[in-house]
This record gives sequence, C-alpha cells and structure tokens, in this order.
Amino acid sequence: GSTTTAISLDYYPAPFTYDPSLSTLAFILPENDMTAWKAAFNLAGFLGDRAGGSLSAPRAFFATSVTDEELAGYNLIMVGRPSQLPPVVAMNDVLPVPFAAGSDVAEERNMQVIFRIPPTAPVGYIELLPSRWNQGNTVLAMLGNTAQGVTWTANALVDPDLRSRLSGNFAAVTDQQVVTADTRLISSL
Repeated sequence: GSTTTAISLDYYPAPFTYDPSLSTLAFILPENDMTAWKAAFNLAGFLGDRAGGSLSAPRAFFATSVTDEELAGYNLIMVGRPSQLPPVVAMNDVLPVPFAAGSDVAEERNMQVIFRIPPTAPVGYIELLPSRWNQGNTVLAMLGNTAQGVTWTANALVDPDLRSRLSGNFAAVTDQQVVTADTRLISSL
C-alpha cells in the first residue's frame, strides 16, 4: 500500500521541513563528538533554509540522557556512531538495516546488494523510519562507522548532487558514492 512508502528518502527533506520553525524537530547527539555536532549544525542550517521560517528552533538532546517522552515528542535526527547513540541501539531491531551488537558497521544481509566494505573502511549510513516512540513521527539516522563516515552522511544530505540520488529508506555513503535500497520492498516478497 501507499502507507509503506509514505516515508522515503525520495521526498527528503520532507517531513522535517513541514514546520517552518523546525520546532517539531529534535537532534539526538553524542556528548563528546564534535564531528557529529558539526554535521548536525550543518544539517540544521540546510533544513532551516529549506523550511523558510524566519527563525529556526529545533531541539537538541544528549543521546545518553534523552527521555522516552522527549523522543516521542519530535521528528528525530540522530547523528553519530550507532554504538554511541542509545536510542539507535534501542530501535536496532526496527532499523531498515540493523547493526551487530556493539558495532558501528551495518549488517547488510537483507540487502539485494551486499557491499563488500572492510569493517575498518569509513562508511556512512542514512536510515529513515517511523519513530519507535511515536508512529506519527519520523526518524532520520545519520550514522557512520567512523567520524569520516558521519561527515560523508551529512554531506550527502546537504549536497544537491548527492541528495538527488537518495531514495528508499537506506543509503550507504562512501565519499561521492551513494548506494540506496528500500528494505520494505525486499521484506514484503
């Protein structure tokens, strides 16, 4: 049905820009990761520009101390390495492409295309899904297995050329290469 494809990177930056003030948006960030903060700051600027409000007022919460009530109250953008983001770990079982326990490398076994990326090679992951805490809200996970991976992910969400290649509910980003998938199509077969 159409509801399964309502959330898609094809429509990004929607739904995050529906509110001109971005007041329905919260960033979930690790406390001591300047790369993640810089990526979130750049994305907030991009989304604020696209939303067209005179003032942008997204919220930000530390990943280690955000409450379930706070998570339920917003569209969420989670930025960083998955193992350092407890809310990402908490929704690992519903992520389009989950992570091995304690790992920052996505398990791409459900994918039509398996990326043969060495675990040590930088890679960024963009995952889009309904919020586990409030099905009416959306989660965008901007993840990476390294700081470089997080930076590439952020770049893919802002750079017009890379952004135009996003689709489905999952993207793996290595520098200028973007490989996308819609895991909902695979699981429904």
